[in-house]
Amino acid sequence: MRKLIWPAAGAVALLLAFLAFRAWNTGRQESAAVDAIVARARDFAADPERLSQARVELDVALKRDPNHIEALVLRGEVLLRLALLDEAEADLARALKSTTGERHAQAQLFLGRVHASRYRGSQSDDDFRGARNAFLAAQQSAATKPAAMEGFALLFLEKGRNRDVDKALDLLRQLVAQHADSEEAGYAKELLEQMGRSSSGD
Repeated sequence: MRKLIWPAAGAVALLLAFLAFRAWNTGRQESAAVDAIVARARDFAADPERLSQARVELDVALKRDPNHIEALVLRGEVLLRLALLDEAEADLARALKSTTGERHAQAQLFLGRVHASRYRGSQSDDDFRGARNAFLAAQQSAATKPAAMEGFALLFLEKGRNRDVDKALDLLRQLVAQHADSEEAGYAKELLEQMGRSSSGD
């Protein structure tokens, strides 16, 4: 009887190892499939006329993997660009709970834009603070700092009691000085020139 125990135990161990490998391989294939969907959605999102297609792809990706961080952040961005602010905020808030570093800063940047867009219509202090805090947090990463500085500066040009043109100009000048080669600095230079001509009466 004892002689039969070891072959049986070996067979069980082999079966368990096979099942574990099959589960791992299935999970790897599913992850690769979701990554491919997200990559396709990113291509769609690059075209403003295909944002709705990007959103459909991301819905599929997140149905298959609800915790796919890249999909959550990208869908938050797409929903923001589609002006679906509440849905965008929900995705970005979820992403922020599970991210660090550059991805976290990216989610903060988009969240800042969500609050800024909402503030444009509401002129609510809560929306202003939400935008301000998110833009400041996004400045902690070098990858998102120029865009976050730009968003922070433009926030002070919005109408309402928080409007502060001098502060906006100062922040734009800082952006140009610190990130002269960035796309955002180019826009900031143009805006500074326009505002300079406007204030001089040209």
